[in-house]
Amino acid sequence: MHNLTLVDVSPRDGLQNESQILSPQDRVHYIQKLYAAGVRHIEIGSLVNPKAVPQMQATEAVIEAFQDKAQYPGLQTYVLVPNPKGLERLKDLTVDTVCFFSAGTNSFAKANIGMSVNESLQTYGAMVAPVKERGSRIRAYVSCMTHCPFEGDVNPQQVMEVLEAFDQMGVDEIVLGETTGQGVMAQTNSVIQECLQRMDPLRVGCHFHDTYGQGLANTMGAFALGIRSFDGSTGGLGGCPYAPGAGGNVALEEIIYAFESSGLETGIQLGKLLEAAQEMATLLDQPCRSKLCQAMDAKA
Repeated sequence: MHNLTLVDVSPRDGLQNESQILSPQDRVHYIQKLYAAGVRHIEIGSLVNPKAVPQMQATEAVIEAFQDKAQYPGLQTYVLVPNPKGLERLKDLTVDTVCFFSAGTNSFAKANIGMSVNESLQTYGAMVAPVKERGSRIRAYVSCMTHCPFEGDVNPQQVMEVLEAFDQMGVDEIVLGETTGQGVMAQTNSVIQECLQRMDPLRVGCHFHDTYGQGLANTMGAFALGIRSFDGSTGGLGGCPYAPGAGGNVALEEIIYAFESSGLETGIQLGKLLEAAQEMATLLDQPCRSKLCQAMDAKA
């Protein structure tokens, strides 16, 4: 399986950008469908201010539904915790991976989490020990790896400075995010290669958006460089509420189709995943966005 880790971010990054607000029960049912399809790494929510992102309200109830490891063997839960207040909301709940979030530009960091890059790094530096004491891994996103919706082209050195700061504070995995979807493979590969001069590729993940149709190409390019952890969003859901015009993440089913067709096992049943995608699209009263969904519909 080439140690592939495919993280489905649709219950968080996908749903947070949809206008319809789903109940915690609907979100739990959706995550159960993903698990039934064989997805084992799932970003199940975000502990952000519900006034800012109402789609993620009552994430505690979603987390609580997946506390019984015997009921969901192998499931690894990921939750975005952007500040100490979010960490306080976890209380006695357990998540496998706590996700931090910063960016390659101050403009995007301030729009997304209300802090400058330096402020975010100081905040997260103080959160590392409490998170580790809870027994959780730490995954740190560095958004805007090539382009920023407010500042345009991003200097790779700015991205490396954030990456190195996260590395020094002891996070377990750093995820490079191509937030606007503008970056082509030559650009994303260049940043990844800079990153790999500093870090083991098995500690690096990639999070690509597909606004300009580059998500899958960037994924395969990163894989060729040795990256083995990738985010995807079932059904191509999502985008970013703070990146105007940013389309959804690269669809998880398209990543799986590409890897499986290349002879790489993912352990995920594509048919069941497409069923989950279609069910969610119906719930959101919209067509399934991914090209694979549309192709399979046309063949049916």
